[in-house]
Amino acid sequence: MSKRWADPWLLLLLLALLARMATLGAYPLMDTTEARYAEVARLMLESGNWVTPYIDYGVPFWGKPPLSFWLSASSFALLGVNEFAARLPSLLCGFACLLLMIVPCRALGIRNVALPLTLCATSLVFFVSSGAVMTEASLLLAVTLSLVSAIQVLLSNGDTRLWQYLFFVGLALGMLAKGPVAVVLSGTPLLLWAFLHGGLDTLWRAFPWIRGTLLFFLISAPWYLLAEYRTPGFLEYFFIGEHFQRFIVPGWEGDLYGSGHHRARGTIWLYWLLGAFPLSTFALAAFGTRVLRTRSAPKNHRNFLSVDFFLLYFSITPLVFFTLASNILWAYIAPGIPALALLLARHWPFASCKRSGTRTLSLYGIAAMVPMLFPILAGLIQINPHLVKSEKFMIQAAREQFPDLPVFYLGGTEFSARFYSGGAARAWNPTEHENRLPAMAVLAVRKDQNQDLQTLLEDFRPVYSNLRYYLYRSNSPQLETKETLEADWTEPASYQQAWQNIADPPDPADVGLAAQKLQYR
Repeated sequence: MSKRWADPWLLLLLLALLARMATLGAYPLMDTTEARYAEVARLMLESGNWVTPYIDYGVPFWGKPPLSFWLSASSFALLGVNEFAARLPSLLCGFACLLLMIVPCRALGIRNVALPLTLCATSLVFFVSSGAVMTEASLLLAVTLSLVSAIQVLLSNGDTRLWQYLFFVGLALGMLAKGPVAVVLSGTPLLLWAFLHGGLDTLWRAFPWIRGTLLFFLISAPWYLLAEYRTPGFLEYFFIGEHFQRFIVPGWEGDLYGSGHHRARGTIWLYWLLGAFPLSTFALAAFGTRVLRTRSAPKNHRNFLSVDFFLLYFSITPLVFFTLASNILWAYIAPGIPALALLLARHWPFASCKRSGTRTLSLYGIAAMVPMLFPILAGLIQINPHLVKSEKFMIQAAREQFPDLPVFYLGGTEFSARFYSGGAARAWNPTEHENRLPAMAVLAVRKDQNQDLQTLLEDFRPVYSNLRYYLYRSNSPQLETKETLEADWTEPASYQQAWQNIADPPDPADVGLAAQKLQYR
């Protein structure tokens, strides 16, 4: 075996990639994020409408741009509607990020290319995002493309015309993946570096700003304009609600599709400490034991130390940007991970550990923790599926035991229930049916509601349970006739047929009312 293949960092990188690929379909889609976005992609494929994402039949989803849904729906079309196909696009985005990180290693003076790739791939947030149905993977790819392009343009001695335009392509893809936040996360560190390190003139001359901006709008603007035309009110909700009020207003109640994730301001730094592990641990150890050293300037006489600050600004911009935000998720730290991995690889302080076998094994052991433990966790879920918030196995149980009966969720339907039932599992609100429960059906009742509904459930018997729900079947079909039930409930028509019956786009007020009626969890 050659020395290159014997490199422990390369072996760890292969371990991480294999572990992530092997677990893509090993556990069910979980509520809320994964199952919700997978259901949006399933509806996109079912409807044939690739412009407006829909969160339910007749309810447009204004919360996110379509790039991740396009990728998942395309994967469904090729591989079928399943967990592996839903998660595969995120894996490919993560793999593309790692390939992009190879490009600037020479310009950054990184000799061991496997080191930054492994540091990135084994971090918890990157590992999870690169195999989860989330918008973070496509955003991460877009931001990494802009990062790498900027490094190549500012440091490379060769022809950089392609990278000049790829920088703007990354911004445009970010707009289609997550929205304006992608431009903020990519543009802020570049401008900050230029202001603080005397690079404004260099920055202005390095990029074709006019033609690049035109390319940016040519790629990103058409979808936004078409989406507003199809469902008026989208632009106002998306730009003002999702990108201003969500982060400024604590517990923002304007969310049409869920509830705000209220956290104490500054929580993003705790998320970074835990979510970037073990990269965060290595970074704190490195910065705590040595100061970044100035390296000799390359032949083009540019200040090589300023590159360190450029990478530092890129890695902390998500943390600073979301410090004052109240509605945040831990995955928001992901865009800064590749830059931090490159920065740490430039000043890797643990090379001396090779002299100590124990320290070396400890270092590699820490790096391998996430890719080694994740398959074990996936295996535990297979053994005991009730450990996770997913309705996959309840839907399977209902279909196996009562294949001819519809499945109702009392009060509101989980996204995973609708995904695994192909949209057939629906909500049942007793107050809308004179406090009656359906007899010719199976009924899922939340465990925290079970005691309050004992009177209504007297004639029902439990047949299955999971982490959150009991599944009931009536013992007294005489409570309702089949004809009465069919009058109260009809099988959902295909989304495409429902859309074709709509002469005009839905009114924005109706969209908001319809979304608020759906009690998502």
